[in-house]
Amino acid sequence: VMGMPMGAAPPVTDRKTCLVIRGLDLKRVTIDHVFNICGYFGNLNAVKIMPEKDSLALVDFVTPE
Repeated sequence: VMGMPMGAAPPVTDRKTCLVIRGLDLKRVTIDHVFNICGYFGNLNAVKIMPEKDSLALVDFVTPE
């Protein structure tokens, strides 16, 4: 980008944030619970629970607040 100092990164326009939640008790927590709790903090694109990976949940935010 013209006029930027050498080595400076261009401004980011499409921000995405991914949150990793670890250690879920899958007997008590469902994907709907994770979606509803994380939806309070921004608009979500997707939520995926991975029980084979230490009960991880991946939350993909479209617009983090």
